[in-house]
Amino acid sequence: MQASANDALCLAAFPEISGKRTRERADGSLAAIEVKTSDTITSSNFHGLKVLQSVTPNGFKCGVVLYSGKDVVPFGDSLFALPIDRLWLGPVAYPR
Repeated sequence: MQASANDALCLAAFPEISGKRTRERADGSLAAIEVKTSDTITSSNFHGLKVLQSVTPNGFKCGVVLYSGKDVVPFGDSLFALPIDRLWLGPVAYPR
């Protein structure tokens, strides 16, 4: 499978980070996920996702940091911290 332009951009921008994943749809929309082992999240954990969001403004739809904490936390436009256990526990109520 060949890497898309957005995958290549993400890998070029963050070569030292292996916890980042992106997924681009055929229409060019992009979602990015980063996984952290911490149970706390700060805005600095979103630095890479914000860079990706700024260089792909038309395609970027959402960025998620999965972490070992308990709360769903919004961190700006289309950026969220989500507890990783939600992958197994079911739907999340997103704060507005």
